Amino acid sequence: MASASCVAPISRPTERSASGYLLGVRLAVAALVILPAVGFADRVITVPTGRKLSFGTVRLEYNSQLNDRRRNEWSLGVGATDSIELEIRNRSSRDRDGEGFTTLDFGYNLLTPIPDTSPGITVGVQDLLDATEIGRRGYLALTYRISYDSFDAESTAEFTLGGFFGKSATPYIGISVPLSKRFRLLADHNGEALSGGLELMLVKEISVRYFAEGKHTFLGISAAKRF
Repeated sequence: MASASCVAPISRPTERSASGYLLGVRLAVAALVILPAVGFADRVITVPTGRKLSFGTVRLEYNSQLNDRRRNEWSLGVGATDSIELEIRNRSSRDRDGEGFTTLDFGYNLLTPIPDTSPGITVGVQDLLDATEIGRRGYLALTYRISYDSFDAESTAEFTLGGFFGKSATPYIGISVPLSKRFRLLADHNGEALSGGLELMLVKEISVRYFAEGKHTFLGISAAKRF
């Protein structure tokens, strides 16, 4: 995205975007007190992987844009069965013309990944409500897990290959590489933009991440609990 040659006028948040922002803040606070029970998230940054949330697990995430603080996102995912994952996603924008939405994603895990042996395979549909600019689209993800020794533990790197299928077919790729038990590097390309970042596990299954999506930078928090 090209830089503007002049300073754009400051737009006031609409009532709808403001309420979405406040809801996201409340969810982020709630995430700090959720007791965790599962592993790192089942996505890289912007692309889904060949894994899913385990049955009975609820995950809450909140991401806030740092470079101009105009975009905030939260999501609530649940492992509904041994194979099915459902997730509500919300984005609020404090730009008058910015894109805000609430939608639902669905994922079905066909095969659980076995490290160094076989990939995990997941199919699904993003934006079931057709509320985003990209629109409803299906996806197929294959995730390979490769074991190796990191700085302080035996770790598993993940390499994901997949594709989105909607108005057009778009391949994607994702990489997750743990450097230690608590720290990992992330990178993906969703067919439109390159994203990269870092994730730190504060305590078991409560993590924070700093990442860039195109020219936008975000700080996020994620927590989960298995019931």
